[in-house]
Amino acid sequence: MTHRCVLRGGGPAEAHLTADWLRRNGVEVQIRGEALQGLFGLLPYRDAAPSLWVAEVDAERARALIEAAAQQVAEARPWACRCGEQVDGHFGSCWSCGRDRGFSQDQAG
Repeated sequence: MTHRCVLRGGGPAEAHLTADWLRRNGVEVQIRGEALQGLFGLLPYRDAAPSLWVAEVDAERARALIEAAAQQVAEARPWACRCGEQVDGHFGSCWSCGRDRGFSQDQAG
């Protein structure tokens, strides 16, 4: 099976958060290059940073999901969770009950 890189050059946290987002949306993803982090400075950053790879048939959908998530963060406004908490817009989950924004979102203000 052929795979395509859909994200390269972010740090480990970005790689894992994005991979989790893709998996929760039904896209199988591989994180490659994590073992190269110790070579930062010896290799160019983009070569030593983790990258995300998906099956070729899922690449377009994965890129669209990544773009949609980035757009949502860029346009983030505070939101009210069903549990009643007000949550800053850049958070994707409620700090109090753990619900995902997509499942509990009511835009505030």
